[in-house]
Amino acid sequence: MLEGLPDEFYEARISCFRNIDSEGRTAIAATHEFKLTSDSEYASFTPPDDLYATQCIEIILTDKNWSHATITFNPQTTRFRWQ
Repeated sequence: MLEGLPDEFYEARISCFRNIDSEGRTAIAATHEFKLTSDSEYASFTPPDDLYATQCIEIILTDKNWSHATITFNPQTTRFRWQ
């Protein structure tokens, strides 16, 4: 997931949003963002494989009822949360 990010950054996050329509079809949208410093605003980045993290989230949350999931990471730690 580090590919596409600057060599040095404060924090990055990948958020996935899932919507199931009235006919049972699922749509997933994802955002890829990073901060250069703790005080900076989030900016978008484009990873070489923008589906990889989304697929990982889908696999982790198989059979779960979720609408939003986020992987937040920096060079030392990673957090995952969903609702």
